[in-house]
Amino acid sequence: MLGQKDLQTKLFYRFSLEEAVPQDDFYRKLEKAVDLSWVRQRVAHRYALIGRPSIDPEVIVKIELIGYLEGITSERQLMRQIADRLSLHRYIGYDLDEEVPDHSTLSRARDLLGRELFQEVFDLSVRLCQAAGMVGGVHVSGDRSLVKANASMDSLEPRVVQQTPKEHVDQLFAENPVPREEVKEPAEVVSLTDRPEYPTHLPVESKGGPVFQPSKGEEGVVAGQDKAEDATGTESPEDGGRKKATKGKDRLDRNNSTHVSRTDPEATIVTRPGKGTMLAYSVEYWTDSRAGVITHVDAYTGAEAEHKTVMKAVKRQREVFDLPLASLSYDKGSGRGRLYRQLQDAGIVPYIPYREQANSTSGPGLYGLESFQFDEERNVYICPGGHELGHSHLKVRWPWASHVWEANAKDCQACALRCKCTKGKVGRRLQVGIYQKEYEEMTARLAGPGARLAAIARRTGPEPRFGEGKQWHGLGRAKYRGRAKVRGQALLTAAAQNLKKYVKWVWRRGQGVGMARLTEMNGAGLPVLTPTLQHPVASAPSPC
Repeated sequence: MLGQKDLQTKLFYRFSLEEAVPQDDFYRKLEKAVDLSWVRQRVAHRYALIGRPSIDPEVIVKIELIGYLEGITSERQLMRQIADRLSLHRYIGYDLDEEVPDHSTLSRARDLLGRELFQEVFDLSVRLCQAAGMVGGVHVSGDRSLVKANASMDSLEPRVVQQTPKEHVDQLFAENPVPREEVKEPAEVVSLTDRPEYPTHLPVESKGGPVFQPSKGEEGVVAGQDKAEDATGTESPEDGGRKKATKGKDRLDRNNSTHVSRTDPEATIVTRPGKGTMLAYSVEYWTDSRAGVITHVDAYTGAEAEHKTVMKAVKRQREVFDLPLASLSYDKGSGRGRLYRQLQDAGIVPYIPYREQANSTSGPGLYGLESFQFDEERNVYICPGGHELGHSHLKVRWPWASHVWEANAKDCQACALRCKCTKGKVGRRLQVGIYQKEYEEMTARLAGPGARLAAIARRTGPEPRFGEGKQWHGLGRAKYRGRAKVRGQALLTAAAQNLKKYVKWVWRRGQGVGMARLTEMNGAGLPVLTPTLQHPVASAPSPC
């Protein structure tokens, strides 16, 4: 017989939210695994003593975690999902007949709680994983990934400074007057510009395309950007950083030196092969090799060099989580001799490849640096012809510095191997970087047996975590604007990934649940965890 079901509403219902939510629901497990009651005490000083009661800050943190766990980037959609799902109602502590908070309260609550709280939530996730034995701290892997900014390329506008340098200097002296008694008579100054051979102008080599020149109707000076050794993200290997003209329109090159986004000034222009040009941030993940737990998260502009932040991450992980960090693998973008030396001084063995660079002044078909032997006692190089190259001088071209060894011109002119060694009129020169020893040690280390395991740890560590975060947790695009808010998004994304892995780990292995209890506050105001078993560990089956 064909049945038919029609909805008939009742005036009274017998309903229990506790019975309706399955016992094996993920958010039941998360509630038992992570105690967030310390949040209320942590942010109590930010609330007034009188007035209307606010939404429980613990509820705000739980709502934020739900958004990142479910990968919901819209706050309207997030609150709609919470209102529809019984398990989410139960997790945030609202009964069926209670109205969930409005989506408009989330942004105000985030600003009130402070971004520091997101760092503490992430630290909590790492400590829980440590208590469960998921973090070894011996080998860690780091990497960066671009996150598209919440701004369009159409929002770019020229960088224009409203003051000329002279006006700025005059303003400084006007705001900071010097007492007359401190003014001294200037000494006699000999100006080099009075000499007839002094050049009136210097040639400037443009490396990032033509510099934007303001039109006649615009006043001010274009603000430049410091072009350091490793300002990444402004040029593409294929097109040299130049933006191609589209639809027949001639467009000036737009880079971080000349343009800024008016909607998100901290977002930077980044060009990557296959991805095109976009405004982006760079998110940094460090993962432990034991279970892939994320141990460090940070966010930077897309143009921030990778190697400059490595030691900062090392210091924080050692101080906050007491990790030994015996070895580190990172991608080629951070391979620098100075970083190798810093890591070795810190007791860390690096496995970081580097981009090949010509350290010796040679050309095609000529002897390279590897053909010369270095005599460390006499501080000379021996060429293939048996002649010595003595140390000439230290060449500094910031941020590069290298030693120059030079052979006697007479030795080179009489040498039978001259045609294979140099084409210059003077003696052969060798230009060797000041970190050449570190590069040679890294080359030998990457050829050893441990390099393969380090490479596997990096490919199975931060790279899958980035893929997971972008596909399932909303890290593919920035939800907010500004580096501080993007950093908060990255921290909560990583915290969600760690907690999801933690819940899965402890339930599958029957090791109990480590509760995060606020037993005491340390100097930094971070919660100190005391893992406790919530249910007995399953005993091994008897062989009988």
